[in-house]
Amino acid sequence: MKKINLEKIKYHKPNNSLKLIFIKEKYKLKKILPQSAEIEHVGSTAIPNLGGKNIIDIFIGVPNKLIITSKKSLQENNYTYDSKWGGRMFFIKKYRKDLRLNIHLIPIKNIEFSNAILLRNYLNKNRKAVKDYIKCKKYAIEIETGSAFSKVKNLKEKVKLLNENYDKWFFVVTKRKFIKKFKQFGDSVDKRYVRLRLNKLLKLAEKA
Repeated sequence: MKKINLEKIKYHKPNNSLKLIFIKEKYKLKKILPQSAEIEHVGSTAIPNLGGKNIIDIFIGVPNKLIITSKKSLQENNYTYDSKWGGRMFFIKKYRKDLRLNIHLIPIKNIEFSNAILLRNYLNKNRKAVKDYIKCKKYAIEIETGSAFSKVKNLKEKVKLLNENYDKWFFVVTKRKFIKKFKQFGDSVDKRYVRLRLNKLLKLAEKA
């Protein structure tokens, strides 16, 4: 696990100019990726007036057979491969000191791809939903595979920063056998029950 940088989880005021940066980056990506690739701006910076962490999340959906080719193209063009989460590959590109791009390469038929777009479109059309979503912004979700236990010191540092910057947070553990271990460091949930937890958070936001 890499050393945690506080800037990565620092909350920033809304910056609608980030959409223009996405459009420029999409143009560059189209030049290096297969013609069938679908490139979508998702996450907080894709929603006007929402705010976020000055991180532009970009989902790239391609057919399964083109995943490896697309990965190679991204690496050859200064997108740094970071890790693999479930069915998607994660790349990072530093845009400037206070801004980075998170690239998610994912099979186009993966439900995560369609869900991310559905959420973005829903929030863009519903102002009340955006206000409710903002109320949930002080919640953090940290995805863990179990590799964190190779450097427990870094895991403790991550927990410390989460406690300092969020009202509530929890681990989503992708491997069931690590649930008990992660519960020693904080609230942890099996990936099978993430939807139930998110529904609970949204209900709390509606009551607030």
